[in-house]
Amino acid sequence: MIPYEKCVSDIIQLVPTEIVSFVEQNGIDAIVNAANPTLMGSNNSSVDYSIHQKIDDILQPDNETFNKIIKDTTDHAKNLPNETIRCRRGQAVVTAGGKDNHKLCKYVIHVVGTKYDGMIDVGVSQKMTPFCTSSCIQNLESCYQNIVNEIRKHPDIKKIAIPIVSSGNYGFPYETAVRVALASIGNALMDWRKRDTELFNQSTIEKIYICIYDKNDAIQADRYRLAGKVWKSYEKILRYDHKVVVQNTWMAHCRYIREIWKYDKNRGYFAIARNFRLLLMILRIVFLPVLLIKDFLGGYNWENRRAVVEAIVILKMLLPFSFYLIINERGYSPALAAFLQSLLLYFMVDTVTYLLVLIVLSDIQRPSANVIRSMIFLFINYLEVSADIAILYYLNNFGHVSILQVVQFGIGTDGVLSNNFSNINMLLHYANSGIKFFFVSLAFGYFANHLHQRKFIS
Repeated sequence: MIPYEKCVSDIIQLVPTEIVSFVEQNGIDAIVNAANPTLMGSNNSSVDYSIHQKIDDILQPDNETFNKIIKDTTDHAKNLPNETIRCRRGQAVVTAGGKDNHKLCKYVIHVVGTKYDGMIDVGVSQKMTPFCTSSCIQNLESCYQNIVNEIRKHPDIKKIAIPIVSSGNYGFPYETAVRVALASIGNALMDWRKRDTELFNQSTIEKIYICIYDKNDAIQADRYRLAGKVWKSYEKILRYDHKVVVQNTWMAHCRYIREIWKYDKNRGYFAIARNFRLLLMILRIVFLPVLLIKDFLGGYNWENRRAVVEAIVILKMLLPFSFYLIINERGYSPALAAFLQSLLLYFMVDTVTYLLVLIVLSDIQRPSANVIRSMIFLFINYLEVSADIAILYYLNNFGHVSILQVVQFGIGTDGVLSNNFSNINMLLHYANSGIKFFFVSLAFGYFANHLHQRKFIS
């Protein structure tokens, strides 16, 4: 019998309801608790407070408390104080949802979200800055990824209810929190489906309910409409077995800058390294128009955005050859040569600074894990920059060099005319040597970092 083909988008469903009552009334197998690191409950009105209060009420006939169940699960009879950290931010801990027949549900999956760090004090009140740090987003994504991991580990979970983590007391802007929730859950399910389609189709998971709630009915209705709008754009992508992205290029860029500004000192980066990372990201703002093409053409579709990036890399490599054809077709003029040289320099510096960012920001970015793809594109980038240097040399010495000399100069470091050691020629010569050393060092470092003993399937 061929197993039923599950669709990721059919599993996820938005419901405008309070999560605890929804779980109780609909026989849901598991509930996700947006907990604090101690897992000992909250004194403020929240999902955490409601879950603890409800389970404590259910356990009252047994003289048990939910905190005791949590401690028995996590502390291993060590009698640790309530203030002990039992779950770190971005992680998940699973406990029972009660005891024996007195249960809210089978499981409570506790996750600790991240506090929104896009806040600055302005007078008495606090105003949100446009963007938080990148690690803030990554920790919140990790919560949902670990929820899906726990679903995989517990095959008796058929239905689970999940709140919008960090959107309450932790201060995340609601739209951002919703985007992270829907994208992270959808992508985690998509990874599961792609890595092991058969086990995914045979899994018992039927529904993941995303509960949208606020005490104010008008606010709840607005939030439900907002979440529905976000889900509508994501659902179309997931239905075609594609992953989605949470943020556009400009948002990601600003979050990396804020990450460096706020946390680099704590990570041990001294002034020179910290300022270099910061200046590099500020410089990259000049090249955002190129990256925004990815947003315009790829949208929130992760696969489409990758395809656009690959197309841009190929087009940038072919650009110097098209400039050579333009000059030979239209004839040389100083104005045209200056314009083409400016474009070449722009795209060449774009490529070099992009690769520098991959190196110096590898601790906060998430570079591609596909080694073969990365090496291929590194080689294409090398060809692009070599061709850029060659055409710059050609345009600066038009009429005095042959195409063979231009090719020799681009591929190697020779080719500077013995009778024409102009400042620009020498600058191109040194730039050519420096860029080639940069690419060789980058390739060697990348290869060495990913070199490991291979395991072969017998």
